[in-house]
Amino acid sequence: MAKFKLVQGKSLQEARLPARKERRVSRTRAVAQTMDPRVVARALKATYGAPEVIKQVPNLIKWNLWLLTATFSVCQKTGTATFLDIWDSDHFDGFTDMKRNLEECRVWFAANGFTFWDSPETKTGRINCYFRAPTAGDYICNVQLQSYGGSAQVQCLIDSFDFGPLPFNGTINQTNARNFDKRLRAILSEWHKSLASTRRQNYRRQLIHTTCILSHRGKSTPN
Repeated sequence: MAKFKLVQGKSLQEARLPARKERRVSRTRAVAQTMDPRVVARALKATYGAPEVIKQVPNLIKWNLWLLTATFSVCQKTGTATFLDIWDSDHFDGFTDMKRNLEECRVWFAANGFTFWDSPETKTGRINCYFRAPTAGDYICNVQLQSYGGSAQVQCLIDSFDFGPLPFNGTINQTNARNFDKRLRAILSEWHKSLASTRRQNYRRQLIHTTCILSHRGKSTPN
């Protein structure tokens, strides 16, 4: 292994310190977490392919039978939520920095743009949510997403099942249904791949954040 050696470096070109006004980016209003099962049920029903799934599992759409199992977000976990791992999120000071993310309870990923600030434009952002399924049965996962500056795209997996790419624009709730047969643990993995849209300013590009809520279709009304 090469040994690190201390040397006296020389700066051949002065780094430009940008003016604060150059870093100003239009703010996006933080969206409250969607905990209302009726909102999730509407999102489920509006999803393409929902009629076929509901026909197979008629009670899936009956939100009054759901039992909240786990909730994942940047600022909190509830229920059987165990671990929340966030990989390759983007910290843009004064806009998507860690302090602001915790205050607003959201995290951002930028796949394109921001090259003026030396962004590497990676598409490796990923969120892994680990929870324990208390019983076998049908589960519904609601992911709350918000894009900035145009359309974006994510891809969601539960265990090894890939639900495929999900393009969106603005703020959405997207549900996924999954049956756990004799499974006591599940892994929800979601990685973010933002898509390019209209080019305005180089650093105003796609950012997304996510909140995930899992519900179990139980046999009693939740408290």
